[in-house]
Amino acid sequence: MSRAPPEGAGVTLLRRKVTTHELEKADLILDGVKSRERAHEEAVTHKSSKRLARPQSHTSLPVSPLTTCSAATLLQRPAEPSFPRRRWTIDLSQDAQEDVLSPKWAKAVVRRASNRLVMEDMEDCDRSFVEMCGRLQSLIDQTVMRTLKFFTRIRDCHKERPTMLMEPQNFERLTSVSFMVSTVNYRLSKWLHQLEPHQYMKPAKPVESAAAERRVEELLRDVQFALSRMEVLASDLVPKLRKIISDARATHANPRFLRLLGPCEEPLSPGCGDPVRMAQRRGIRDVHEMEGVVSHLERLLEVSHALAFKPVPSQIRVSATILLAAQRFKKLLKQRRARK
Repeated sequence: MSRAPPEGAGVTLLRRKVTTHELEKADLILDGVKSRERAHEEAVTHKSSKRLARPQSHTSLPVSPLTTCSAATLLQRPAEPSFPRRRWTIDLSQDAQEDVLSPKWAKAVVRRASNRLVMEDMEDCDRSFVEMCGRLQSLIDQTVMRTLKFFTRIRDCHKERPTMLMEPQNFERLTSVSFMVSTVNYRLSKWLHQLEPHQYMKPAKPVESAAAERRVEELLRDVQFALSRMEVLASDLVPKLRKIISDARATHANPRFLRLLGPCEEPLSPGCGDPVRMAQRRGIRDVHEMEGVVSHLERLLEVSHALAFKPVPSQIRVSATILLAAQRFKKLLKQRRARK
């Protein structure tokens, strides 16, 4: 039977293999921490002993032997630091891997007027954190409404022609739509988990290859459910983001955080009224993670529109069209020859 690790051991047990390079890096960190602690303890000991070794002023009051004995005892005993000993925990897992393995935002290929969500250029439409928080709810609502309308037509076409979505290009479009909707839900759930980890669970990263193993009916149901979940997550996240912005503005306007410098007022701390820094203090690690959501949503509308109104025809239908065209051409050619 494996024994449980002792309490307060200060070591994080990981369920993955640790490489030699990571162990060497951990040893270097531990050596640096121990050397800093020893230097701090020596400085505190030297300071306390120097304070006790100061010469006493000659006064008329008699010196008690008890006081002399206690002073000598304090001089002989090394002074202990007044703060508790730190316990360091080393986490060998890298947070950078989470961003590398996370799904990326997609970019719209052709920005048509029917699929546009904003009129600005894509480079300037979501750079500001405050602007993104203000328009995120409307962007999600418009995308969900239009996508549901497109998928209503897609389901009707699937009932009339079940082989339409079985074509490789149409099936690839359907899986890409499912993956893009899952990406948006992952980003929204990730921010909710960072803001309130006790209320929202950590989301799982979506995998694009998993959607290719499902049937068409399952993908249609998954997209329908994911769109409804996207709207719910946005309605939970947007009020929290707006609360951060309102708190930052209230902090910036509070007279306790301001000092008068002539005719103008400037904040004491540059980050006391900054919404970005306040969002980072509330738990959001990457504030600029939502940059690119507008282009991603427009790409989602673009693929859904193409799948609903311009699906790739099946090979049987293409072959039948070619045969009919060939027969019509031969018939017209015979009529022309008969006239001559």
